Amino acid sequence: MRLPTGTIVALADGGRYLLLVNRGDENLINLRHLLHAAQPVPPTRALVREKPGRFPGVRPGGGSPEAADLHERTEQSFGKDLMKRLRRMAHDDEMRHLVIVADPDTLGELRAQYDETIRKALMAEIPRDLLKQPLPDLERAISEWSPAS
Repeated sequence: MRLPTGTIVALADGGRYLLLVNRGDENLINLRHLLHAAQPVPPTRALVREKPGRFPGVRPGGGSPEAADLHERTEQSFGKDLMKRLRRMAHDDEMRHLVIVADPDTLGELRAQYDETIRKALMAEIPRDLLKQPLPDLERAISEWSPAS
């Protein structure tokens, strides 16, 4: 894939994101750090202090409400923060082109929050978890990526 100069590459997982900018040209990607953020996302068992309450049900012993997946909620709120930042960058004309790289679950959560400015800037979505890759490996993965791969 070719990235125009100034393209923002957003890498994300459930609790971290990294924004990079291409300082190279379309033929030679040269990603540089722009911004990063992280939020600890402990498992649900560490977030819940009490068991869900009980209530009378049709079965013997009653029933219980479905427990909230607080881990998933924390990841979703972090994804909202990333999308809010990207929308602000698009509205402030700091971002004309965007590539989003995230694991498939996170990508689905982010995709649900796209607005017209994000869709207009979006060049590609790469459904892979590359957040921990060194920059040279990341640049190579992006330049070799195609929707068929």
